[in-house]
Amino acid sequence: MTATADGVVVEETEADPVTGAPTTRRYPAQPLGDGVYGFARGTLMGHRLDFPGPSVGRIGWVAMPRVGVEP
Repeated sequence: MTATADGVVVEETEADPVTGAPTTRRYPAQPLGDGVYGFARGTLMGHRLDFPGPSVGRIGWVAMPRVGVEP
């Protein structure tokens, strides 16, 4: 993870299952508040990122309210 002026950039690296060559992807994440960051890669495909411990990053789905539905 790298800090930027707009938030952070999360980097993911894994080995290609066929060739073994490393593949790296980078995801820019913007702060959402209270130490939580968010990033998206398509319509309604968002993730949240937070850091529950000094050496732990946690990525999960974002829960979004439905429009026009009573709670």
